Amino acid sequence: THKPHTAPSIYASHVLSTLLFPLRTSNFKPQKQ
Repeated sequence: THKPHTAPSIYASHVLSTLLFPLRTSNFKPQKQ
């Protein structure tokens, strides 16, 4: 059975990880242009 409340949770996790990933990498790697 599919639970509707799991979809937003997974989506939110995906969005958070997508937004936090560049932030974490930028912390480890200073911007060099």
